[in-house]
Parts: sequence; C-alpha cells; structure tokens
Amino acid sequence: MQSWLGQSPNWIVQTGIGAILGLLLPILFRAGWWILKARRRHPLHGDWYCYYFSTSFGKQVFKPERWRVSRSIRFPLEVRTKSLVQPLIEYQGHMILENDHILVEMDSVSTHKEKVYIRFSFPMAATEGPIVGLGVQYDYDGCPEASVNVLSREELSEKSFRELVKTRVVINQDHMLLRCI
Repeated sequence: MQSWLGQSPNWIVQTGIGAILGLLLPILFRAGWWILKARRRHPLHGDWYCYYFSTSFGKQVFKPERWRVSRSIRFPLEVRTKSLVQPLIEYQGHMILENDHILVEMDSVSTHKEKVYIRFSFPMAATEGPIVGLGVQYDYDGCPEASVNVLSREELSEKSFRELVKTRVVINQDHMLLRCI
C-alpha cells in the first residue's frame, strides 16, 4: 500500500527549503548591502570645527565648537558637538544632503532643551571646508537668533572667521536678507 507521500518525501523537503530560502534571501541581501554601505566612508565623516557668534548678556560672543560626523544605525551622517568654550554644552543630531546644501538638525543633550537648525551651502568640492551656512537657534539670553556658521576641518581664529564671513556672506540691507555665497 502506497502512502500519500509517495515513495520518498523529497518534494516536501524541497518545498520547505525553497520557502525558507525565499524568505531569507531578500533579508540577507539587504543586510549584506547595508554592511557594505556602512563600511564606505562619506566625505563629511570625521572631525570638524564650527564657528559662530551668539548673544550672551547683550554682548556678541565668539563660539567655537568641535563636531564629530560619523555613521550610526539611525543616520548615515550623525553629528555630535561639544562647545570648546563651555564644555558642558553638547548637541546631537544628523545631517541631510539636499541638492547642494547640508541641512543639520540637532537637539541639546546637556544643560537645556533646544533644537538647532543649520543650512550650509555645500558644493561637493568643499569637503575639506570651510563651508558657510545660516543657523537658527536660541541665544544665551533665551531669544531666537539667526547666525552665520562656518564649518571647517581646521581651527580658525576669530579674526580669520570674520574675514571669511565678510567674503562669503552678502547682506541686503534694503530687504534684510542674508545670503551665503
């Protein structure tokens, strides 16, 4: 008497293996692609310095920061910052590339609650900096403030920062506009 399985159960084993492989292969392909992509270094990865002016007790204060841009599980361009003047002030966020701009969104992770948004003009040739952009944040007196930010691989003095801003930022007095060129 023959059973419903036939002489050998090979077709059931083959079907089971095919179903399992059909489920696992796309997952393994995506995992392999992510691992290869994660090993690739982006030109923005590494250490940067960010410079800007902010208002503190009614006076303009030069604020240098050290930025570390790296890959994380959540973002391909994660940013962690630390103030070089006030070491307790830290921010964490991410960068998004949009056309020829870098958009930075950061949250404070230390002494206060704040979101910072910066848009840098980013021609691909400027991966070594300096890159000029406009940021929106609170000043140290708690008022909303827009500032010119410079991102550079090298440390800059306040004087070199001012000279760079004078050559790369256009201020339209009639319409109260700031443009980075």
